[in-house]
Amino acid sequence: MVDVYNGFEALVPSNPASLYASDGLHLSTEGYAYWETWAATALADPSCAEWLGGACVQRNRPAPSPPPPSPPMQPIGGGGSSDSATTTEISVGALNTNLCPSGSSKIGSAEHCRAAIELSLGSGPDRADQSFDTETDADWPSGCYKRDASTESTDGSTDGSNDGSDYYYFNQHASGGTNSEARPLCVSDLNGFATGRTLFVGDSDIDYWATHGWNPSSYNVGIGGYTCQNVQAEIDALLSTFVPTARRASSHAHARSHFSC
Repeated sequence: MVDVYNGFEALVPSNPASLYASDGLHLSTEGYAYWETWAATALADPSCAEWLGGACVQRNRPAPSPPPPSPPMQPIGGGGSSDSATTTEISVGALNTNLCPSGSSKIGSAEHCRAAIELSLGSGPDRADQSFDTETDADWPSGCYKRDASTESTDGSTDGSNDGSDYYYFNQHASGGTNSEARPLCVSDLNGFATGRTLFVGDSDIDYWATHGWNPSSYNVGIGGYTCQNVQAEIDALLSTFVPTARRASSHAHARSHFSC
């Protein structure tokens, strides 16, 4: 566990405003830089049970034996690689299609779809302007797809789908269809999803965190607004899908709004 709440309080000056974005709630680039440093330090030292920021304050007892070699990663959906440094590659299809680009395949689960969103977004400023849901609809592409904000119609929808944000869906319909506002998200047949990696789970603090930038082989399935109850309701499915070697969960576990699972 990394105690980021007291880690921020221990800074000099304590918990400065520069750690937070303009909304006063979410982290700034500076705040996430601390998270990235502390998380990387914790991941590199499995013998520590509790961290205060970047300092270990409690070791596992008794001291653990050296960990066994990690199991080889198994490709899932669209192929994969046994190289732990290989990054899962996500491609975005053309508008108004229900097919994947050559060399890629449809994403087969909602869990993988959520991870694909972060992988496709990178670290740009639009990471915070996303939403995710599941559906079964013959009028939209099957599998994982993006409803592109730049092409949204003014159809009078009241579900928030015309608010200028990109929406992502996992469509469980067996075949789906084309739509002028949708682009399929697809996974590489060569560098697909794999098990045995680090998994980040939580609310908007995790969702907005560009974890792929500093931990390229990890997966991030954070969703803004998630609570501990949301995470607990789906954690078994997430662990079964990703079989992670390390898990990092957060639910506003920082100094301005503090509770954690």
